[in-house]
Amino acid sequence: SLWCQFILVLRSCSAARPPQRKTAMENAALFGKWESYKSDNLDVFFEKLGMGWLQQKIGPKLTSTLLLEKLSDSELKLSVSSLGFHDETIFKVDGIVQWSGGAKEMHDALTKWEDGKLVIYTGPLNSASADDVKANSKVKIVREITGDGELLMTIIHPEVTATRHYKKKN
Repeated sequence: SLWCQFILVLRSCSAARPPQRKTAMENAALFGKWESYKSDNLDVFFEKLGMGWLQQKIGPKLTSTLLLEKLSDSELKLSVSSLGFHDETIFKVDGIVQWSGGAKEMHDALTKWEDGKLVIYTGPLNSASADDVKANSKVKIVREITGDGELLMTIIHPEVTATRHYKKKN
């Protein structure tokens, strides 16, 4: 019947449509002020970055305060401070900024939302594109909310994975 042909045409049109692009979702629970209370393998990670012996031994034991603020849909401000250290950077979501992340040298940093996690890839300075930063990333930093509402920062380096745990601070 004509009605069946009409339904078949509609189905074929909907099947021919290109798939909807899945957009990365930000996780608003990450925004706010956090205080570290525990670290694992951070000293080994600091060693791999070439930080001094004192930084390697004392840095992981110091309480770190992290403040993550949403400035706009495309910009985030990350402030990290502890005794004798303060870093404040404005990151562009899906864009590249130059960032040291506490290391001795500057890197290109690509910031992305991936499955509700804030991910920063660090690659060579003056990378050609975001894809280049991600493909040549030496360090990947993932910030996510755990099941108990804490912030977990996982730092992935080719030779070591380190974590730092944070509780929300009022």
